[in-house]
Amino acid sequence: MLQTFATNAQKPELVYSVAQIRQLEQAICLTNNITPPELMAKVGKALYDFFAQRWPDANQVKVFVGPGHNGGDGWVFARHALQHDKSVSVVTVLPIEYLEGDLAEVAATYVADGGVVSVWPDQGRASCDVVVDGLLGIGAQGTLRSPYDAIVEAINRCDAQVLAIDVPTGLNADTGEISLPCVHAQVTATVLGLKWGLVTGNALGVVGELAVLPLDEVASPNNIPTNGVHLTQGRMPLPKRQPNCHKGDFGRVLLVGGLDNMPGAICLAAEAAARVGAGYVQVASHSKYLGQVLSKKSDFLLLPLEDDMALSQAIEQASAILIGPGLGQGRLAKQVLAKVLTSSKPKLLDADALNLLAETPMALDNALITPHPGEAARLLAKSSSWVQVHRKETLQALAEKYQAAVVLKGAGTLMQDHQGHISVCGCGNPGMAVAGMGDVLGGMIVGLVAQGLPMDQAMVMGVMNHAGISDSLVAQSGEAGLMASDLLLHLSAWINADVT
Repeated sequence: MLQTFATNAQKPELVYSVAQIRQLEQAICLTNNITPPELMAKVGKALYDFFAQRWPDANQVKVFVGPGHNGGDGWVFARHALQHDKSVSVVTVLPIEYLEGDLAEVAATYVADGGVVSVWPDQGRASCDVVVDGLLGIGAQGTLRSPYDAIVEAINRCDAQVLAIDVPTGLNADTGEISLPCVHAQVTATVLGLKWGLVTGNALGVVGELAVLPLDEVASPNNIPTNGVHLTQGRMPLPKRQPNCHKGDFGRVLLVGGLDNMPGAICLAAEAAARVGAGYVQVASHSKYLGQVLSKKSDFLLLPLEDDMALSQAIEQASAILIGPGLGQGRLAKQVLAKVLTSSKPKLLDADALNLLAETPMALDNALITPHPGEAARLLAKSSSWVQVHRKETLQALAEKYQAAVVLKGAGTLMQDHQGHISVCGCGNPGMAVAGMGDVLGGMIVGLVAQGLPMDQAMVMGVMNHAGISDSLVAQSGEAGLMASDLLLHLSAWINADVT
């Protein structure tokens, strides 16, 4: 999985911006009648309690602290480690005599208890079991300056496990953009709530295992700030079927593609639609490729795309339509896409359908688009690198420009439904970075829509089950070598609620 929540940590549902976390901190202090230093004390204790459970045999600990609240949490953590007879040393960016306010107080308490302190570039003890990154917190943005860049490089060179407090230093907590260098943590322990920058894009390469820690004896405020963004996890099966059902109850999927000598893409999508339970699956492709489709599966209805009247009838009969896998960008592809877009039927656009849409942008009707970062960049006339740094902005801009629900694929897949609600996929793995995965996802979603699920619900259900079954397969066999077709063999068991 992309995010593994530790067993002693909360499993959060909401994802916050940095500004909202600031509001949440204030609300928690007001609700619980505590001061910011008292909140810092609780955070530091929660960090140590997590550390002690995560690394019960670790004895030598080195804590790097900066001059802000993140550093304050590090000082409190170090004091608890000292009180539990750990061999702990603190490396501070600023000499203690230059610290002010709450930070000076927690540092002085640690020193009074006999704590060891060194000032960078003195790193104190050479060896340790765990390094704690308390350098910069959620407010840090942009490229790291001296001495932080050198300290981060030193942390990344060490052989110890790295625990980042709130965010790894060098990571933008709002966007997921990473500075070079950036701390590569084995574990990131964050408090109060998930931050946007921890759950999507390039951040997933540096946060490691992610845990949201509970605070002892702290009541949640009633007016928790939220932007309506949810982290979604877990299997989402279909309900058990009624004994007297028939295939007409489960809809008719029309899949259009396979024109550009790529019948494999549309075949993957078609089988995925069937495996999630669609009653009828019809493949519309160029007549010269229909034999290849038939040779792969004889379960599908076939339609030659050159037959315009038959295509019109198929669109009319369809419960849901997928267009794009292997479609190509030629004259016939453009004609077929234009015909599909005139229909009010639920439709999913992927692959070449998105590339054609980028050439002639328009507002869509009853549609879902599922771009990867490269396709999203073309749809918005941006660069792929811009998309990866601004994934949330990209998602919202796509939804606004094309008046559609959107799945922005990639690490930490983002979803926005037709009402503007955003979800983040908390599952998935690097093994999914292979050809055909998007075709399987598209087929799954339209297969669910055809069975009567609202498109927005089918979107989330499709994304989550697609990632969840991939995680299950990777847990058995590893990441390298996973194929999109592997998912098809297990989809039926995964999607049925009565199979465990």
